[in-house]
Amino acid sequence: MLTNHHVIEGASEITARSPRHRCRMETVFADPTNDLALLRADPPPTGIALFRDGPQARLGEIVIVVGYPLGGLLGSGPQVTTGNVSSLIGPGDDTRSLQFTAPTQSGNSGGPLLDSDGAVVGVVSSKLNAVRVHEMTGDVPQNVNFAIKAALARGFLDAVGVDYHSRASGNSRAASDIAAEARDFVLKIECRG
Repeated sequence: MLTNHHVIEGASEITARSPRHRCRMETVFADPTNDLALLRADPPPTGIALFRDGPQARLGEIVIVVGYPLGGLLGSGPQVTTGNVSSLIGPGDDTRSLQFTAPTQSGNSGGPLLDSDGAVVGVVSSKLNAVRVHEMTGDVPQNVNFAIKAALARGFLDAVGVDYHSRASGNSRAASDIAAEARDFVLKIECRG
């Protein structure tokens, strides 16, 4: 399972769960510089996320976030939000990430950023600190969120010798169909210690 390094950093015990699955996790590889980590699940989840073959995410493209935001405050099941790719670069012109508008909260980090066919185009990593920006500018930014580009995530998996699956992105599907599919591969990660 791929996630963000900051999600599991310093944890001595990692578990993951979804409405259909619960497992213990261990960190196999970590890349703090690019904020990525690879975890091994015991037992493994039943679903597999597929990366998108072909072009990277495009400006204006519809994207979907599936995750477990706010540590269960919103409920124990996965939450789904939709938006668009709003920039192909991250903060400070960081080319490793992209910006998107699908509402994102603490707890979405490490989850997939999916295209309109359900293929992975990024790994959700952060959001703009609206309070800090308001203090600096007087403006409250809305839905300014960031994801590590899928190409970087795939490069990380290639570098550590881990196979992954991909597919050509087809026709757009309903977000509800994508969410139903994602329930089998998006797990809530819980860390202790």
